[in-house]
Amino acid sequence: MTLCTFKFSSMDPVIQETLVETMNVVRSEYESQKKLSDGTLSMLSFLFDFTAAQALDLIDNRCVLHITSPSGRELYKVQKSATEFHICLKNSNYCTCPSFIFHVLKKEQFMGETFL
Repeated sequence: MTLCTFKFSSMDPVIQETLVETMNVVRSEYESQKKLSDGTLSMLSFLFDFTAAQALDLIDNRCVLHITSPSGRELYKVQKSATEFHICLKNSNYCTCPSFIFHVLKKEQFMGETFL
């Protein structure tokens, strides 16, 4: 079963499949163990460089809120500061952060800093 639902525009199919499988492993491991192994953290660091550490720091500091609407739509609210936040839409590969707009939409990279 595929758990990851990212959308890709012009990504090589082999790279796309690898990233989807990797994210499925990460999700499955976290759901079953409520933590990530050192090997999985190393894999994320290799794939996403410093962005992975920044994303995990946001999670550790409880800056990410998962919201589900009554209709079942899901999004993540990522609190950047006391007055600034970004919204990431779960099933549409979209985020309001400047990193996403610059790195993903303009350069067609996999994801921005907040989205990870």
